[in-house]
Amino acid sequence: MLFTTPEQFIVLAAVLLGGWLLGYVSAPSPKKVEAPGAGAIGKLHRLS
Repeated sequence: MLFTTPEQFIVLAAVLLGGWLLGYVSAPSPKKVEAPGAGAIGKLHRLS
């Protein structure tokens, strides 16, 4: 079995939470990046 002790589960949870937080903090702001499909076609849809 891969994880056999409670300490290993705690370390796994800490690593996963740390990775999620790192990704959340380093992700670009949604205000700066246009959503997919927000190019010329997306702008035409918003105008109509």
